[in-house]
Amino acid sequence: MKKLEIKFKSLNKFLPLMPYSSKFDNEIILLIGGKKQLVKKEPIHVRKVGRLKKIYERLGFYVETSGLYFTREHWNDRNRYGEDGDHTELFIGTSKEIVREGIILNKIEKRARDKEERKTAARLLGKLYGYPDCCIKHFIKLDSHNDIFAEIIHTLKNTKGNLNFYLNKYSGYKIISHIPCSFNCEKSIEIAGFVFDNLRKDLTEEAVRVIFRFSSMHILFIPPFEKISFSGDVKGDTLSFSFFKSTFLKSHIVSLLNITNMIKFTKNKIILLNNSQLVDELAPSQWVFLNWGGKTKKLFLKY
Repeated sequence: MKKLEIKFKSLNKFLPLMPYSSKFDNEIILLIGGKKQLVKKEPIHVRKVGRLKKIYERLGFYVETSGLYFTREHWNDRNRYGEDGDHTELFIGTSKEIVREGIILNKIEKRARDKEERKTAARLLGKLYGYPDCCIKHFIKLDSHNDIFAEIIHTLKNTKGNLNFYLNKYSGYKIISHIPCSFNCEKSIEIAGFVFDNLRKDLTEEAVRVIFRFSSMHILFIPPFEKISFSGDVKGDTLSFSFFKSTFLKSHIVSLLNITNMIKFTKNKIILLNNSQLVDELAPSQWVFLNWGGKTKKLFLKY
């Protein structure tokens, strides 16, 4: 226990927990606490690799990179960085063997042509990452691993009862890094609780309140890219909100929300209101509204 406490103090020294951003390192907290054997971080710019490697090695972990690649936003600048790329994946683990096994399994999961081979690699990686068995099985059944909307629908279909905000990985403060099998998965809540308990030891009360506030924000997804988080209350089919943040600073819906304080969800429409006065009506072909702490009924869901 003493060794664990020393490591947590080291984590705070080298990776400060930043209460007004999403920079606190939940995965390293879990690695230090013995809840994981391996962590993968991506994309990591090549210029940051040396500094990060020193930090994690001083915490007693083994670190390796898996090769270089270009992120989409840096593709046009590839001549500045050479032919190989400007970003890499960083694997941090409890032993050299674990790290090397993780790199090999990661390549198989991404590149193997055989579907069953990819599933086996994903299952073994999930174990190393410390994901619950139920969530690993759930992830393997997911058809698309790069579509957030499909991911949410897949998890919602398996969710009965209220959604637990500990498992809200979409509002900025990502307490868990895996896709839960349901939004009230007990094993995932236990993992999130471990992170929260350790954050409480080191953060001010105000910082903890900020994390709770953002984690409990309701979310409206409109594919392919619109994601809007709301701070407010849900009663029946209506959301009353005092604050929102969006993935896009400028979009048609954001300009409407600036003069809106209520949203009513019907079977086919999203009705925007200002003190019960109609602002506009939206009829996207798909949407989902996540009501953390409450039930997401079919009324809030169109897919």
